[in-house]
Amino acid sequence: MMVLLALLFADWKYSGDVNFPKRKQLAYVMESYSVFQSPGGLVVEPNDGTRLGTVTMSIVVADYGWWASVERFTLVRLDVSREDGMPATAGELASIGSRLAVMRGADDVAAVLLGKGGGTNTERLPWGYVHNVAAILLVFGVLWCAAGMVRSRFVGVRARNRERDGLCVACGYPLQASGPCPECGSERAL
Repeated sequence: MMVLLALLFADWKYSGDVNFPKRKQLAYVMESYSVFQSPGGLVVEPNDGTRLGTVTMSIVVADYGWWASVERFTLVRLDVSREDGMPATAGELASIGSRLAVMRGADDVAAVLLGKGGGTNTERLPWGYVHNVAAILLVFGVLWCAAGMVRSRFVGVRARNRERDGLCVACGYPLQASGPCPECGSERAL
C-alpha cells in the first residue's frame, strides 16, 4: 500500500515545474529558416531563388493537470519576416508550414498544425483522469484505514477501563450483580 502511494506521489513530486505546478512543458522547439521564392513556389531550403525572408518556427507542447496530466496543449507558430516588410498571407504560411512539416519528418499534431500555417490544439488524456481518481481513492482509503486503527485502539482501551471499573463494556452502565446488563442486555465478559 505504501509503495503505491510512493509511486503516485513520485509522479507529482519530480515531474512538476517549480514555477507552474499545474503545467509540465514537454517540448519546445524554435528554429529559423530562410525562405526563398522560386518558380516552383516557396522553398524553405537555400537555393538560387529570390530570398523572400526568414521564418521562425515555434512548437510548444505542454501537459496540464492537477496530479497526472489530463490535457496536452500544442502550439505551433510561424513568424515570417519578409524582406519587403509585407505581412505573410495565410496561403504563404500554409505553404511554408507544410514544407517545414515535411522537413521535420514527424507525423503528429504539430505536423498537422504546421500544414495549416500554425495554430493550437488541445487533446484530452483520459488515463490522467483515471490516475487522478485512483490516487484520490487510494489516499482516502489509507486515511480511512488509519482512522479505523486509531479508533480500534481507543475502543479497546475504553473497554478495559470500563471492565476494571465494574461498568458494562458495551454501554458503560454500572453493574452491581452478575448476569446481563440491565440497561442494554449484553452479557458480562468473564
